[in-house]
Amino acid sequence: MLEAVLRKRAKALALILFLSVFLTATMASAATRFIRADEGGAVRITSGAWLIIPAGSLEENTLISANMKRTHNYLYFRFNPSGTVFDPDKPAQLCLAWWRLQGLESFVLYGKDGSEVTPEFRWWGVKYNVDHFSLYYFRRR
Repeated sequence: MLEAVLRKRAKALALILFLSVFLTATMASAATRFIRADEGGAVRITSGAWLIIPAGSLEENTLISANMKRTHNYLYFRFNPSGTVFDPDKPAQLCLAWWRLQGLESFVLYGKDGSEVTPEFRWWGVKYNVDHFSLYYFRRR
């Protein structure tokens, strides 16, 4: 009787371990926020990842959504509404804490078209200026 209970518990623990590893490998986060064009604002995507939109960067008030997904090989960011363009003098900023960047091949952020977004290093992490919404990604090691 005791052996059967222990076997069931061992199977349950194995399943929990498998699911936690699987879910961590494909972890996704999303956030949506209404941003007033004259005030700007920030969208907290997840702990250690923010999208900051400066005042005057948008042409009109906009409902912004930001999605982050971490897979085995990539860390993706998708921002909507797709095609949103920012004032070139006031781009949106994707800000990532140092710990959020662990395991990446480099600190270079790539656009959907393969273009590179140069990092700006800060004491808290890295900032990337994005002039439009698209799919952006990092490669993992």
